Amino acid sequence: YDSETITHDVAVLELESPFPLNGERGISTIGLATTAQFYVPNLSVIVSGWGITEDYGKPNDELLWVELFIVSNEDAHRGHGLTYDWPDEWMAAEAREAGQDSCSGDSG
Repeated sequence: YDSETITHDVAVLELESPFPLNGERGISTIGLATTAQFYVPNLSVIVSGWGITEDYGKPNDELLWVELFIVSNEDAHRGHGLTYDWPDEWMAAEAREAGQDSCSGDSG
């Protein structure tokens, strides 16, 4: 993790005992995207986290998720008036429905 650029913010959980990955209740492993898959415009992605759901709110106790769609960094800058550049490792995504998004606490 690089606190200067906020890149590579991933988590590794170390469990005390084995965890059954049998698909029950949607519990399974996922594959990591390759670089070629990473920036596919309009690709559906799931963002999950305990992020805030209102301005200046507190993190959630319940894990939430939202479906977003990849947009190019250029489109994100143009469409949202962003005036700063971000690291190549970052991606932009947006919801198709108003009121849905990821927020502070959902990164990684």
